[in-house]
Amino acid sequence: MGLPEYHMLLRDLEISDPSSKGCKPADLENIFISTNVEDATRGAPSQAQKALNSANLDKALMRFEFLQAIVRLAIAKYLKGGVVHDASEAVEKLLGEDFELLPPEARHDPEEFREARLYRRDTHNAFAAHEKNLRGIFEFYSLGDDQAGATSAGRRLSLQEWECCMTDCHLYDSPHFTRNEAALCFIWSQPFVTDEVKRRLKLTHLTFVDFLEALARACTFKPLPTEAELRECKALTVPHFYQQGGSAMLKGIDWRDEELAERGPLGPSLDKLIDIMTDSLDCNHDGVVTKAELKKSRESGIVAQKQDALAEKLQERKLQDKKLQEQKMQQRTRRLSKEGLLNEDGSLPVSPTKSPTKA
Repeated sequence: MGLPEYHMLLRDLEISDPSSKGCKPADLENIFISTNVEDATRGAPSQAQKALNSANLDKALMRFEFLQAIVRLAIAKYLKGGVVHDASEAVEKLLGEDFELLPPEARHDPEEFREARLYRRDTHNAFAAHEKNLRGIFEFYSLGDDQAGATSAGRRLSLQEWECCMTDCHLYDSPHFTRNEAALCFIWSQPFVTDEVKRRLKLTHLTFVDFLEALARACTFKPLPTEAELRECKALTVPHFYQQGGSAMLKGIDWRDEELAERGPLGPSLDKLIDIMTDSLDCNHDGVVTKAELKKSRESGIVAQKQDALAEKLQERKLQDKKLQEQKMQQRTRRLSKEGLLNEDGSLPVSPTKSPTKA
């Protein structure tokens, strides 16, 4: 967790209070800095310490540092504030009350989806029917720069490689399925590790099974056409539905509802999602995705990514220009208000009316 993300957490927790004893903005900033300090070692550092220092970014919190920051925040708000008299009570109060303010994505439990919809026979059958193509797709994108697959990283899928796969498969569909939602699918499919330094690769990369889980989670974010919508659009297949412009017919779905067992089998949605992927990557449409076709799709995807990056940069520049103009207008309004030329709400002051003089 970097400093910008830490500030987002503080904002969502509504913990900053300039009038408090321990939760002034400067106090909260010091908590991040103090927690992120690496332990000094006497003499030459050991191999374990070198590995920790290498994995531990200078301006970001690892998991154990994040937990320490939570304890420090609890003490700053509740213990120093005199609300409780014990650090454990402060932590319990922060987790039990303040964390309820966080968005649902931050309080998500990955196990609920696995038990409700992933570990089912219909889901297994959907994956088994497309296993050859899915395994080929996973192996191609997981190689990255290590095309020989000689290293462990070359046999696992990183977040960047996952995003490349989503781009080439044309699965992004704003506002229904964005890069942020694809990243959530990746993160929620990561396995739990007890040691985030020694098992760093396992923490940050997906195996083939994890990759399948991430695809299943994508079905809880991306709305897919029903049989009725396919007939209404006169589409023979799901890819044909999108070619016909059918995406305009789709309505957004809530991932929280889609993770419930009441939504029924996940298999039909998975079949449709995999059909979109296969159609995007299978250039000759023979039903078999080859390595040559994947290379061709990746080359096209690189061009598309550059175009998307340029569009995002232009959009960001427009937003920055707009924000700058708004700040200038606010400064001008404050200056004119101070000079008495404008009211605080930006309206013109009303001149006092003179009573008419009698003849």
